[in-house]
Amino acid sequence: MSAAVADLHRALLGAPADAEIWERLAFVEYARHQPLEAARAWRMAIVAGTFNPSAMPRRLQSGFALWPFMDADGRESMNRFVWSFFAWGPGTVTELTARFGAAAIVRQGLAADPAVVADFDRRLAAFKKP
Repeated sequence: MSAAVADLHRALLGAPADAEIWERLAFVEYARHQPLEAARAWRMAIVAGTFNPSAMPRRLQSGFALWPFMDADGRESMNRFVWSFFAWGPGTVTELTARFGAAAIVRQGLAADPAVVADFDRRLAAFKKP
């Protein structure tokens, strides 16, 4: 696995704003039991990434897993990511939140607008019903 990390770092030298490479590095670091490094790489994937609907669910799920290991900048990036993803696809955010038990993380990301938090909570309550 350390060879993969080295290869990804070399790739980043040539493409430092490539969100996909940062995302792969986050995955490899997490698999190597390096969650702090994984969280830093995840943040770079979010910062470097452009709006990519197909990547958003995967990145949100990774963010949920890495949340405990994020520093303040990482958590702020997660909050902005949650906000933008919820604005674009509230149903998908709600589904992933329910699946991964991450309501507190999402509420924090939406906290700037109590009406949006209330909308999320309504969606989440409806999602959990049979």
